[in-house]
Amino acid sequence: MPCSQQLRQEVPARPLTDNGLPLELVYADDADFVSTLKSWLADVEATASTVLPQWSLIMNRDKTEYTDIFRSADRIDEEWRTTRKLGSLLGDEEDIMRRKQLATAAFQSLWSLWKRHQHISEKLRLRLYNTFIIPVLTYNSGMWGVSVTVLSRLDSFHRRQLRSLIGVKWPQIIPNDALYARCEAEPLSVMVKRSRWRLFGHILRMADESPAVMAMFAYFANQQ
Repeated sequence: MPCSQQLRQEVPARPLTDNGLPLELVYADDADFVSTLKSWLADVEATASTVLPQWSLIMNRDKTEYTDIFRSADRIDEEWRTTRKLGSLLGDEEDIMRRKQLATAAFQSLWSLWKRHQHISEKLRLRLYNTFIIPVLTYNSGMWGVSVTVLSRLDSFHRRQLRSLIGVKWPQIIPNDALYARCEAEPLSVMVKRSRWRLFGHILRMADESPAVMAMFAYFANQQ
């Protein structure tokens, strides 16, 4: 019997308020347990500490953390937004801000290439940008649920990098449409929408008992 199956059998019965929610979210050696009651999660932690050693596994208590997800009138009080899971922050806007910071650092690390216009063609510079910078900027973007205003700011950030890449500086001006055409690029907001639809389609093709589908059903059930 797999370790995860034994753990499911030995944990206490879930509270009724958890009806419809997935039990756990597992990726590689990371596992998140979901519940509306923190006391039940404490019972899961205690059970896991006895079950895992039977399978020669160890639970790292130093890396075990509780994340309380809730809505408040002041977003500053929603500390869960800055919790990182698999390289992304749970808060969409917070994650986008971090993506911008990481993309800026990656862009600056290749500055010696961007400024060598006489030795490295614009086409090659754009190819390097699409290979090394865009993936950093759009990592896990299929999970973002943000407003048009936030996406507009993301597009603006993208255009600033493209202008810097091709050497267009003030007082030089290049319209947005001309910039995209010259760089054979598109707004990042379009990439994000495409990524979201791709993820949505992937979830719809999953089995009903998969965590992603259960979470989706639970979300819409709570909207009624």
